[in-house]
Amino acid sequence: MKKLQEALNWRYAVKKFDTAKKIVASDFEQFKEAVKLTPSSYGLQPFKVLVIEDADLRAKLQAACWGQTQIVDASHLLIFASLKDIGEKEVAAYLAHKAELSGIDASALKGYQDFMVMKIGEKSVQERATWNAKQAYIAVGNLLTSAA
Repeated sequence: MKKLQEALNWRYAVKKFDTAKKIVASDFEQFKEAVKLTPSSYGLQPFKVLVIEDADLRAKLQAACWGQTQIVDASHLLIFASLKDIGEKEVAAYLAHKAELSGIDASALKGYQDFMVMKIGEKSVQERATWNAKQAYIAVGNLLTSAA
């Protein structure tokens, strides 16, 4: 725990990147795994993470990011995009994947699926969008902790 606290105390916001320095591929894979393993409500992870490598696309994105040079200079550019809405289809796909990974029949998760669909359905579309965005922020935080 002490090592983690030291890393978090050292972490800081970078204003200018050294374009000659790159994140080591094995470290970047660990960062991606940390995002994948991030806890989220119901385990749904209602967001996508885009890794932008194309220099031309980064230059286009820079204009939408107040001209910040970090967009084009960073070793890796990740964009966290939360889903605007989530519903029965996404829950079913998630639980089918979970059942497959666990080696269980998807019907064993039917009660859990019904519960999630009901609870999510109680929220307005705007509330679901906000909830989804908060789940993405959890993943960003987990990534930053891992990077520290």
